[in-house]
Amino acid sequence: MDSEPVDTPSAPRARTQPGSSHGWAAGPFRRCGLKVTLGGCLSRSVTVIQLVSAALHQRQRWPAGNGASSLLAQAETGGPGVAPGWRAAVDEIGRDGALPDAEGGERELLLLGGLGMHLNAEDGCALDGLQPPRGRCRLSAGPAPRLRLIEGPVRVFDLVWQPQAFDAQLLHRPLVGAMLFFGEPGVTWLLYLLAGQATTPEGPLQQGDAALLRADSGRCVISGGGELVLARLSRRAPG
Repeated sequence: MDSEPVDTPSAPRARTQPGSSHGWAAGPFRRCGLKVTLGGCLSRSVTVIQLVSAALHQRQRWPAGNGASSLLAQAETGGPGVAPGWRAAVDEIGRDGALPDAEGGERELLLLGGLGMHLNAEDGCALDGLQPPRGRCRLSAGPAPRLRLIEGPVRVFDLVWQPQAFDAQLLHRPLVGAMLFFGEPGVTWLLYLLAGQATTPEGPLQQGDAALLRADSGRCVISGGGELVLARLSRRAPG
């Protein structure tokens, strides 16, 4: 779990409280002081936790009409027409067609539900497909591939990032009891609760909810039972 003062991820407005704003889109956060434990969070610097309810995810239909994406969160853009440094969404795909453009970014897909799909590059060459239960595929920058559903609709976690600005890692983990996140400068963690329930220092997470965590140092405890999809976004040093 990590923090850095330059990167300011944004998400749909979440469970806001009066005066809750700290660089991110005005979501709630908790400050944990030096060697002081607050709600399971122990940190030597400011820890920011933003909860994003499933009801607030921004859903957008794809231009081709074969699917829709529910945006969980994204980094702030550098201005109009500039792709965000990273974005994470849950895709609901109902028929064959093309994936949305990654805007020059790299991409990783993780199957969340359904019987999977095949992927083909623009030239027709077969790429790694997504097979149940949790198939995944990492795609380099380039034209968006075409997809062919194996049987019926699918749900997919869709992480896109600009490799010149960020390094990204996508993980799928069971949540059994407590899970520790350690702070590192320049790193943001995105949590998506695929199943079950979880408790954060800022409040509970229900199935389909998301959370953003960051801190320069220290640790934060998430507890509960279920399945988590975790994205670790690390800002690259200039040059």
